[in-house]
Amino acid sequence: RGKFDRVVARMEAEAALSSSSSLFHQDRGEADAGAGGGRRGSGEQLSHQAAEEVRLRTEATLEHVLLLADVGHCAQDYDTFLRWNRAFFQECSENYDAGKGDFDPRAGWYDGQIGFMENYIMPLAERCERLIVPGGDARREK
Repeated sequence: RGKFDRVVARMEAEAALSSSSSLFHQDRGEADAGAGGGRRGSGEQLSHQAAEEVRLRTEATLEHVLLLADVGHCAQDYDTFLRWNRAFFQECSENYDAGKGDFDPRAGWYDGQIGFMENYIMPLAERCERLIVPGGDARREK
C-alpha cells in the first residue's frame, strides 16, 4: 500500500507540475525553434517523464490486478463469497486441528472477516479506483 500511495502522489504532483510547466516548455521550444535554435532537452525530458509515468502506472496496475485476483471472491455475488469463505475457514480449521495453524479460526472469525473487509478490501478498491481515475476521489457522495 505504501508504494502505491507514493506512486500516485508522485504522479499527481507531476501531472500538476507538467500541466503548468509543459505550456512553458512548449512556448519556449516553439520560440527557439522559430529562431533556428531548436531546444532538444526539454522535449526529451518531458518524453522521459511521460514514459516513467506510464511505467509506474503499469507496475501499480499489475500489482493491484494480482491483489484483486487473490480476493476476487469478495467482490462477487454473496453465494460465491460464502463458498470461498467457507473453504478458507475449513482449510484454516483443518490446519489448526493438525497443529499446523497459528490460530483457531473459530475464535473471532466473523469479526476478523469484517475487519478484513474494512481494512483491506475497501482500501484496495479505493486505490484501484484512483488508478482508473487519476486524481479522482474514491469516496463518492451518495
